[in-house]
Amino acid sequence: AGEKKEVVVRGKGAQVVGYQNKKRIQEEGRPRWYDLRTALAKRPSATILIPRVFSRNFQVSLNEAGLVVGEPFIECRPNLAGSADLDLYLAVLTNSIVELFIRADSQLYGGGAYTVSPRRLRKIPILELNSFTEKQKQTLRDAYRKYVASEPHDRSIIDAAIYGILDLDSETRANIAHSLDALVKLSAATKKKISQIPT
Repeated sequence: AGEKKEVVVRGKGAQVVGYQNKKRIQEEGRPRWYDLRTALAKRPSATILIPRVFSRNFQVSLNEAGLVVGEPFIECRPNLAGSADLDLYLAVLTNSIVELFIRADSQLYGGGAYTVSPRRLRKIPILELNSFTEKQKQTLRDAYRKYVASEPHDRSIIDAAIYGILDLDSETRANIAHSLDALVKLSAATKKKISQIPT
């Protein structure tokens, strides 16, 4: 049925007859146009997974299982020298400042879900690791390992390490916490309003 169906070429405003005739599918050179296993086998798994859609909780994940993920995540493949650098990179992505920037630059939908695109994510500033001293880097690695070992995970451990490195005063720290809390509450309030609409 798919081989005889008229298919819209996304973003081109054109149509072709049959999925097998879409240029993107032809370029992938699959033995059978509907067989995704060939494409998945060629695609490396990402080291770090960043949620594309989130509401109350935002959590960057280490892809220890080596899964090839789909739309729910944005894949991150940092150029790393070793596991110590991976802990450092995860610490930089798992702090309140980065979450604040991501929420502020995301689209908030009616159901209370924030959505960020890979294109927008690339423009979000993160801490420049090359500007840190080796002692500061080790402080961050240690903070991330304590965060992972804590149950439930306590991100304030990473925040305290980063705020200390950046020498942020108590007022600035409070402003970050307040702004982030307001964005999380905005998500909850939007979700609540949608659920109250009569059906």
